[in-house]
Amino acid sequence: DGTIAHTVPVTVDPLEKPEDREVFVTRDGAYAVVRDIHTVDLRIVDLKDEVMSVVTLNGLPTDLDLVPGMNRCLVIMREQEVAAMVDFKRVANGEEDAVVQVDLVGSYAGAAAVSAAGDRAVLYSTADEMKSVAVMDLEAEGYPWVTYPVQKVVKGVAISGAGQKAVLLHEATAPTEAGLGGVVEASEGYTLLDLDTGYRKLVTTDQRWSLFLFVQEAGGADHQAYILLPDPSGVSHGVDVVNLNTFLVETVNLYSEPNSLLFVPSSRKVAIAQEHTNGRITFIDADDGTVETKTGFELNGLIH
Repeated sequence: DGTIAHTVPVTVDPLEKPEDREVFVTRDGAYAVVRDIHTVDLRIVDLKDEVMSVVTLNGLPTDLDLVPGMNRCLVIMREQEVAAMVDFKRVANGEEDAVVQVDLVGSYAGAAAVSAAGDRAVLYSTADEMKSVAVMDLEAEGYPWVTYPVQKVVKGVAISGAGQKAVLLHEATAPTEAGLGGVVEASEGYTLLDLDTGYRKLVTTDQRWSLFLFVQEAGGADHQAYILLPDPSGVSHGVDVVNLNTFLVETVNLYSEPNSLLFVPSSRKVAIAQEHTNGRITFIDADDGTVETKTGFELNGLIH
């Protein structure tokens, strides 16, 4: 209606560099939390009352993730090997138990991914020598965690919509050993992780992953993951279709370089857009696996 949006300050330092900070806003718009890469202080901003509170951590936070629906955040401090669960409302009220510290010694964690339900987190490190992840229970008292070894260094983590499975993303590295270990190091790929049991399966690929998405069953349970595998040489593009119940993987060949993908719930199909002069989209039925490609739908594609 033409209303001018109100500006809420997130710092009291006029010389602070905006590029040095991250600002996270909770889904309900109640709070903002500010992390500066050069300080151990977190700033919690009540966006309604415009009151700013400061939480001093035990070390520099290397990662911060909001816990969906909880008005809390999980902070990882790699050097100190600790995590902190920060409750924004309790911070604003000045309560003593607003920050709960968790000992992470042995997890080697420097980053985290939190599930959509806010009940679990996967902790990991991108350091070259670390090949493990930890699954943390965000609902149990004390936030207990269990660590699992993996075969390659983790570069990123994605948790499925239902929060039962995760995909650990890897990159090819120069081999440091002979035999199968060296082959694994030199391969692109990802690891499938069952968060309930800790079962893990490494999937090596010829091409490096780019984009991915999760598809749930109509009832909300985990169903599939789709991982794009574009070929830089332009020869062999594909998409891995992962069954999240069996961890079986089927690679579907694509005729052009894929650049985006999305799931259409009404048709239960995944649409994969590809680079093509006249337009090209491949549709994969998430339930029966039928593959259909349409080319030439972009009118006047050859006119310059």
